[in-house]
Amino acid sequence: MESTAEKPLKTGRFRRSKECQIAQWRPGTFAPFGLSDLLGGVVRANKRQITREVYERKVDRWIKFWPKLTIVNWHEANMR
Repeated sequence: MESTAEKPLKTGRFRRSKECQIAQWRPGTFAPFGLSDLLGGVVRANKRQITREVYERKVDRWIKFWPKLTIVNWHEANMR
């Protein structure tokens, strides 16, 4: 019997069994400005992704949960 774990569907997705999904799941890290910012608690705007208003709203919320974050001002946040 042919396995469907590697067989592409018309949508471009692959069929996977539960065992295959569990075996292939891996946690990821999103650090667009490098691990030094991430591990140092530095928040820097990614101006390609969001507007100034969205950034400031998020920062206002995050600083309440993590008061030791270092917030880089929108105007100082340069794309690296």
